[in-house]
Amino acid sequence: MPLMHKPAEMLAMWDVKQVFDPQFLLNPGKVFPVPAQDEAGPYAGYQPLAQLVAAATEISPEGYIPTTAQEAARQLQALSQAGRATTITSAPIAEQNKTGPVQISTAALRGVLTYAPEDLYITVGAGTPLSEIQAFLHEREQHVPLVAPWPDISIGALVATNLNAPLRMRYGSIRDIVLCATVALVDGRVIRTGRPIVKNVAGFDLTKVFIGSHGTLGLLTDISLKVFARPRMQRTLLFPVDELSTGLRWGQEMLQLALTASAIVLTRGGAQAPENNSSYLLAYTAEGVPEDVQAELDQVTDVLQRLNVPAPFSTETLTGTELWTSSIRDAGQDALVVRIGVPVKNLAIYLEGVASLLHETSYVVDFANGFVYAIHSSKNPRAAQEWLDALRQAALTLHGYAIVLAQPAALEGQLERWGYQPSSLEVMQRLKAQWDPRHILNPAAFVLD
Repeated sequence: MPLMHKPAEMLAMWDVKQVFDPQFLLNPGKVFPVPAQDEAGPYAGYQPLAQLVAAATEISPEGYIPTTAQEAARQLQALSQAGRATTITSAPIAEQNKTGPVQISTAALRGVLTYAPEDLYITVGAGTPLSEIQAFLHEREQHVPLVAPWPDISIGALVATNLNAPLRMRYGSIRDIVLCATVALVDGRVIRTGRPIVKNVAGFDLTKVFIGSHGTLGLLTDISLKVFARPRMQRTLLFPVDELSTGLRWGQEMLQLALTASAIVLTRGGAQAPENNSSYLLAYTAEGVPEDVQAELDQVTDVLQRLNVPAPFSTETLTGTELWTSSIRDAGQDALVVRIGVPVKNLAIYLEGVASLLHETSYVVDFANGFVYAIHSSKNPRAAQEWLDALRQAALTLHGYAIVLAQPAALEGQLERWGYQPSSLEVMQRLKAQWDPRHILNPAAFVLD
């Protein structure tokens, strides 16, 4: 295994081993040497690798814009040694508050680093806007099946927050699309979490540790992604719906037929409301080879016609994923956006149970992934918290969750963002203690703090 992984990566795996098996009970000595009883310290038993830690740079209260992973690692090490809270951003550095968190920006870690069309992957700087990646691939008849409601979002921010669009049902999640990444740790190490075209048959899958970590374990500096051929056909069937129960029933019928489908969503309100004044709009998008797409849409239409569903509108200019993005994006900065996740089998039960809470709000239902994106416009902290608590309690009862995706400045710091503690929290906290012992990275950004 050391032949596949560099020393810094072996050391990172050693850290993970310490978290999950601190007493070395599982296959002792198979990958890592068993430390002697009198050895101590975070790298006990693997001391030769401790020299990988770099020398820190001077602390800068003005913030940092690193241009390389090594530079970022030295800057993070300086911040950690000084105990300065650090906020990771992809935007240009704003004016600093000398007593507040220091900003470190990935704005200079930008652009295409490697493009391998024959191997179907691309490596980009973490600060590269998703739109820039898509534009580059579009010219080459390819794409990365990732979408976000915010057009300027960087690929690093999208991966760190693990925000999956309805496209997940067709192409897999962000965890499936990200092949590997380079990460700067606060002790000065730089690790590569895998290789883009080498199957990780040995070692720990470190890539997935950083996806969804909200920048609390390290700074992503570059990311390798799977690329796909652009679909030759993309078509959407739109069904105006008057009643929630009807839309849920039709959506569940559609889900049984999905093979080339890339989105099955039900929307209420928002900028893309149907012109015929129906309360809801149900969208079924399929994409891929034209023959497959048309066959599937014909089958969907046929099955729903047997249920006396009116003939749908067909379009190639609007997708279910675009309905999702526009609903969240157009809510504006003054809206509270909550993502509710429940098991797919419980989705209809959940929505029928909270229908009165959602009656005067806009929302999007993602049938395939079990998500509801609800948008609340009240700026009253008490009313917003009560609404959130009610949605959250109903979700928890069905083994789900409700988290805050976005909130207006007036509510910042007044709402409980996460609302639950995962069963793996203790393990997550131990790993956080290994890689960020002073808790400087994005404090309060994740459930760990």
